Amino acid sequence: MGFAFFKEPSHKVFNYKPRFYDPAKEEIERKIDEAERQSRGEYVPGAAIRGSFQRMRMESKRSRAVSPAKRILTLITIAIILLALFYFSEYMGLFF
Repeated sequence: MGFAFFKEPSHKVFNYKPRFYDPAKEEIERKIDEAERQSRGEYVPGAAIRGSFQRMRMESKRSRAVSPAKRILTLITIAIILLALFYFSEYMGLFF
């Protein structure tokens, strides 16, 4: 039963040597390339979008933050209104 009409081809052997892959090095090279293109004024895809949500959040927090001068001015205004209210209520005889 070892009889064959055609000769079977032998399997192919490749001389493949895998290269070392370092994902951190690839990421650093990509960031350097993007920074160089951006400094030259070239278009970098996604540069306008990347980080814009975080920047908007930080700007809105800064705009909502009350400065110390504004806080002191508000407290002084409230104190003046309370003193005026106390004075006029005493003058009208409503408080004591």
